[in-house]
Amino acid sequence: MQHIRSHFHLFRNREMDSLYFTLALLHFGEGLISIFIPIYFLTLEYKLWEVFLFYFLRSAFFILATIILLPQMKKYSDKMLMFVSTPFIIFYFFGLGFVDIWPVLFYILPLFSALSLLLFNVGYHLSFADAADEGFIGREVSVRLVGSMLAKFAAPFAGGALIVALGFRYVFVVGSIILLFSVLPLFYLSKKKYLSHADIDAVFGFIKNKSLRPFNILGIGYATESMVSWIVWPIFIYFTVGSIEEFGGIISVGLFGGAIMTYMVGFLSDTGKRRRVMTISAMALCLIWLVRLFISGVYAVVEIHIIGDIIVAGLMVAWTSQFYSIARGVNNAGLFILSREIIYHLARAVFLPILAILAYFLPIHQFFGISFVFGALFTLFYLFGNKQHLSKINKDMVKA
Repeated sequence: MQHIRSHFHLFRNREMDSLYFTLALLHFGEGLISIFIPIYFLTLEYKLWEVFLFYFLRSAFFILATIILLPQMKKYSDKMLMFVSTPFIIFYFFGLGFVDIWPVLFYILPLFSALSLLLFNVGYHLSFADAADEGFIGREVSVRLVGSMLAKFAAPFAGGALIVALGFRYVFVVGSIILLFSVLPLFYLSKKKYLSHADIDAVFGFIKNKSLRPFNILGIGYATESMVSWIVWPIFIYFTVGSIEEFGGIISVGLFGGAIMTYMVGFLSDTGKRRRVMTISAMALCLIWLVRLFISGVYAVVEIHIIGDIIVAGLMVAWTSQFYSIARGVNNAGLFILSREIIYHLARAVFLPILAILAYFLPIHQFFGISFVFGALFTLFYLFGNKQHLSKINKDMVKA
């Protein structure tokens, strides 16, 4: 009976349901495009190091935009932040289709991506942290991630097929239209302001706060490992299979396996096993990165990708559940969430130039090998999350 009530509980919150639908539509639209962007630049004869330059510019613009726009962001509710982000992401994806015509867009579009990430991520995480119910955070995180993964599941395969049939430009347009509809569920959200007393010094105060140091180190690990996972590994898969359509299918299968694992781990997180899940998942993912140093051939790559996605799914639920628990426990969730976003992009602004330099000077096989070692190393940073305790944060946190 309790099991049935917990399922009903997840779907009785209208605001939470609106957030689920928004993220599902957003991830389907992005799923048609995002995973293919590094490959798209390579097909336009950009060098591999230039791909990392593109993402470095996005992180650099993100940091700069945060400092400049925070006084304006304080005036908007969480709902409005998500609304305002939409034109930027649509222009970003739409503009990608014209980089071959106007190469200057290669240097401009990262700004629009950064603005969209800043506004949407802060607004969304604030809404979710507020709407999530205590005692059910792990399950609500898992439902959110499962919905996103299932929405993403068909997107890479469909995106690959559409790219083969129509070309990149038309897929970017289709994705942009879907993203436009992703804001419709937001009309069901109430407006709440969380950043009204924020300033950049207070945001960096959360980054410098000693009681949050373990979680800050974890954030650095997530930010850097994800760049290897989202950029380097997909390029490695594409080089191995040699087909955009097959590449999209492999990504889709991995997401489906991850969705199943995500749902299961959500319940474990709410039964006090979050730290154990994080430890096991982090160690297993580290091993996966090291195994990738020695694999070759399509079948081996497909198998290790699917296994890796399943492990990542469990890790993300455990870590994200901890993230929202801390956000609800500190005295200013807005400052905490914004500080996380800054940490991610500060870490990437340092790490991506390193990848660019390595890609410029090293043969491709050596570059992949070193990148996978980086992936394994930074995955271990998740273990610092188990040293983070909410009670200590509540005791030590200085009011902002």
